[in-house]
Amino acid sequence: PARRIALIAFIVVVAIVLHLMANAIVGPWIANGVVPDKTTLVLISGTGFLFWTVMLSQALESVTRAYYSRSDLDLILSSPASSRTLFAVRTGITALTTLLLACLLASPVVDVLVIRDGAHWLMAYVVLAALSALATAIAVLITVTLFRIASPKRTRLIAQIIAAIIGAGFVIGIQAVAILHFGNMSSRFALFSDPQFVAAMPDLSNPVWIPARATLGNWPALISILILGGGALAATIAFASSGYGRQAIAAASVSQQRV
Repeated sequence: PARRIALIAFIVVVAIVLHLMANAIVGPWIANGVVPDKTTLVLISGTGFLFWTVMLSQALESVTRAYYSRSDLDLILSSPASSRTLFAVRTGITALTTLLLACLLASPVVDVLVIRDGAHWLMAYVVLAALSALATAIAVLITVTLFRIASPKRTRLIAQIIAAIIGAGFVIGIQAVAILHFGNMSSRFALFSDPQFVAAMPDLSNPVWIPARATLGNWPALISILILGGGALAATIAFASSGYGRQAIAAASVSQQRV
């Protein structure tokens, strides 16, 4: 009981600190008024894309682990359940765990926005769910492609390298662009608010702003992003599920010896 209480207290303290930090970051922005102009859309889209790269990296690692898991392979092969159904369930669980990670990372900022600017910011969690489904679909397609292009022996290593590049590459790239643009170690979020950077972005009618508009509470944009994410995941499961059993067996046959 003492350890449990200490753990709960630690989690509560960390959550409070993260929310205070989020309030310090977005507080001035909220105080100036949040309007759905191009600057706001660029800021939301850039920040959201940072979260999405982390989601894609996590999804790619989880999908690869599902193919290479050996603990229940005998059960898979002997079960009367279809391997298609098993693949669909595992892919859905991957999307769910990816969503939980994204919500955990984004919750301080979203909670502060909900408290200080209105309940419409709760739409951000729905957008994260759609983006999680999209990230999982892309991760499955990457893994299946690697199985066909590279051998099962090399797929896991290549997938882990790609996941690391995706997870860190965009964050480092944005920081490098900010350094080159401002000439100093300015925040990557300052780049999203820079007038020249904003002016170089597509106009407001471009579909690239649909996730940001959905986050702001635009219902047509929210429905569109849900259809995109859910449809992509369903189509990918239907496309890749037929080869799951064969690819899992191929992955299980890979030697565990390492040089």
